[in-house]
Amino acid sequence: METTQKPDLTNILQVLENDEQMKSLYYLLNKLPEFTSAIRSMEEKLAFIGSVMEDKQSLNTLGEALEEKVEKLQLDQEHFDAILNMVHLLPRLVPMVKRLDEIATFINDVLADKESIKYAINSLSDIVPLEKGLDIIKETNEQFKVNNSSSNISIFGIYRLLKDPMIQNGFKYIEILLDVIRKK
Repeated sequence: METTQKPDLTNILQVLENDEQMKSLYYLLNKLPEFTSAIRSMEEKLAFIGSVMEDKQSLNTLGEALEEKVEKLQLDQEHFDAILNMVHLLPRLVPMVKRLDEIATFINDVLADKESIKYAINSLSDIVPLEKGLDIIKETNEQFKVNNSSSNISIFGIYRLLKDPMIQNGFKYIEILLDVIRKK
């Protein structure tokens, strides 16, 4: 109701007699404590922000400390490009890292479980006699000591290893084992 004249008491009472006006007024009266609480909360937050903004010395000190830390990082465009590339690669890297974490957890759990170790040793001794297995481990250790001083393993060396059927079967076995563990 818009009017240019000053409403008098009778006009106000007539408007309040309207059923819709009474319901609205009743609702507002019931919600008044909540409105008051919300307004007080906003006032407190605005007062805090206002006092922080007025405290220029604290803001300057905070800004200077932040600038010092950023300068110590010595970041340049190359760093930002690398970060951007890493962000783009994350969707492909995360599943691989999760898989590696599952494998590492599994290996730690197996190594911590004496029964699993006994079972693995017994299973291996059925496939490879224990004495032959110890000879293989000794010879591997000796060759590792001799070859350890030579060049590092390359990406192509890792790729060549991944093509080895034993390695592939080992990874397949671990992957199936992890799936079974996840299902159980």
